[in-house]
Amino acid sequence: MNDLIIDSFQPLRLLIQGDGPFPNDPYSIDFTDDEDEPCSVFLLMSENGMGKTTLLQIMTALMRMLGKREITSYGVDGLDNGELAVQWDILTNIAYKGKSETIILSLLAGNFLVNRDSWSGDIKGSLKAWGNKELKKYNAESQQRIGFQWESKGQLRSLSNNNELVQKIQATFSEWENEPPDDFEDNSFNLPTLLHFSAYRDIPKATNGKRSISEPDHWGYQTAQEFDAHDTSWSSSLDNILVWMKWIDDGRLEKALEIINKRVFKGKTTYIQGVRKIPPEAVVVSNGQEHKLDRLSSGEKNLVQLFLRIGAHATRNTIILIDEPEVHLHPNWQKRLMKQLREFAKEHQGVTIIVATHSLEMLRAFGFEHKEKGIRKGGEIIERNME
Repeated sequence: MNDLIIDSFQPLRLLIQGDGPFPNDPYSIDFTDDEDEPCSVFLLMSENGMGKTTLLQIMTALMRMLGKREITSYGVDGLDNGELAVQWDILTNIAYKGKSETIILSLLAGNFLVNRDSWSGDIKGSLKAWGNKELKKYNAESQQRIGFQWESKGQLRSLSNNNELVQKIQATFSEWENEPPDDFEDNSFNLPTLLHFSAYRDIPKATNGKRSISEPDHWGYQTAQEFDAHDTSWSSSLDNILVWMKWIDDGRLEKALEIINKRVFKGKTTYIQGVRKIPPEAVVVSNGQEHKLDRLSSGEKNLVQLFLRIGAHATRNTIILIDEPEVHLHPNWQKRLMKQLREFAKEHQGVTIIVATHSLEMLRAFGFEHKEKGIRKGGEIIERNME
């Protein structure tokens, strides 16, 4: 195993500077609770068109830079055209060379020459410099930077610190790319990952590509992964994940089915029974009748997509982004989903779940007013930029 271990990876604050739905002065989203502790479950709320999806895309792009010496684009319009600069501060505990060290890892992207006079930071290529008082608040020893500066004609230049620790962090991410998971929901791999779920989490019928026992897409470790619910290829299908786990034959499939059936189908007459060999696919039983995954209800598809992907791809330190979890969900399913997400956060202390929604039902199911043992809750209401 790698000699650098990341024991914790917890978002603290996201700063955004530039044009778009956010105010021009750096717009700050605080991912801590009322006791200034990093949240394990966080709710982003606003009306439609206020930038929630853009925020999730930005966080995904920032995580994707980890382990990269160079990139050609961020994959987010506001960053790629030089309109935005962003900084995501992550409270990170690292074990390296027999020493445990806590740092503020600042992930940086965009045009840091926009509206320079309004910035509060004094480090070139950042929106916020962490002073000794702020570092001490989180028992952090230093602020370290990883990222890329947008320059004229869209050229991207590295902003990463060149010290030994940052170089080792980057080398470790690069070295362990595509490392396969070793369990379902209890992957012992320590490097952080981000799982980004779009607003549409259907399970379409796999119609493209030969059905075979082959390693699924997304299977190996990546710093950030996005899941397209409308991909009809066999290689990226949920059927292929289940068939692959059956072929591995290490008890992972049985564990996955037990967890998914509990999280999604508890109290119902529907459950995933297993997989068949010919044709290779999952078998669902509903009211005693067998059918395929794509025949589930929209609500069942939504939750199976989420919890099977999370279980298959999460590491010990995982950030889960879910855009509009209420889409195609009856209020009762919304409550079930939020309850299961909270339970998942309690069971996996290295997880941070960030949900972007405009649903009042999801807000009620979140239960801001109720403290729960084992999780820390927080939220942000994105208000319209009136400038």
